[in-house]
Amino acid sequence: MEARFEERPDPPYGKLLSVVASVADLLAAPSVTAERLTQLLLNEPLRCFGDENGWYMVEALEQKKLSDDGWGGYPGWVAKDRAAPAEDGPIFDGVLVRGTLASKPSASALYLSAGTRLAMTGEHRNGLAGIRLPGGTAAWVPDADIRRAGIGTGSAATRQNIIDTAMTFIDTPYLWGGRSTPLQSLRGGPAVSGAGGPLPATGVDCSGLVNLSYRAAGIDVPRDARDQHAAARPLPPARLRPADLIFLTPGEGRGIDHVILYLGGERFIEAIETGRSVEVGTFRARFGESYEEMVRAGPSGWSGRIHFASFLEERDNGKDRPGTHGKR
Repeated sequence: MEARFEERPDPPYGKLLSVVASVADLLAAPSVTAERLTQLLLNEPLRCFGDENGWYMVEALEQKKLSDDGWGGYPGWVAKDRAAPAEDGPIFDGVLVRGTLASKPSASALYLSAGTRLAMTGEHRNGLAGIRLPGGTAAWVPDADIRRAGIGTGSAATRQNIIDTAMTFIDTPYLWGGRSTPLQSLRGGPAVSGAGGPLPATGVDCSGLVNLSYRAAGIDVPRDARDQHAAARPLPPARLRPADLIFLTPGEGRGIDHVILYLGGERFIEAIETGRSVEVGTFRARFGESYEEMVRAGPSGWSGRIHFASFLEERDNGKDRPGTHGKR
């Protein structure tokens, strides 16, 4: 980590922090043995609400969570060496659409996950785009791996962008609380390091896959499956379109516990459970009936309940209606 981060005083209550690690775990308690709740990516903003020993108590402002008090940032604890007082000035005008390795002069390749928002320098050379890391260090990423931020919702291109990023996670190991591109998928010739110190375990769970796929297209959706369902617009089965979502309730009286990203036709992509990897599935193999059968008669071949929903506005007279998030 840059020395300047270590020398800064702890931020007072309520101040903004920024993640200075490529990936950081957000934990349920100030202990390395605590449960991983989610993961934070480089440059994500955090609100600090206290500290204990080597930990900050924070809310991850770009990962919304619904509580009895309404919508707020995802709460948890992050190690102090993974975050620092937010710097003034950076404009994060690029987002990685897939995991990549950034290059720096005379240094090992730097791991960066899909969904990482970056400050672009505006420089381009030999198929590379210039970015600025925390502390002002310059680096380069492949042009093909980064997209200018600020993409709207509702267009076919946006839906395809979401799907394209989701498909980069095929064969990614399921990781409870995971929200990061798997490091093993990026290993090549050069040595690989992470900003801000050693990398934690990398991978995705079901809602982490959805969250990152949408984030790479410029859309922030809540972090957890049940919160994604609460924020999305319900759909009848016949209105499902590519990049919309399928939510599962395992039985009567139980809440949403899984989310799947629809690809179109009979296919979808999901991170199912520990011990399995992200994979493409079909309605008949998963639910015992085809999508067309569900449209005609409603879901009936699966023991739980199936819900369909969308964060993306449908076309209205050839124009995209503005989207609203955080409301059903």
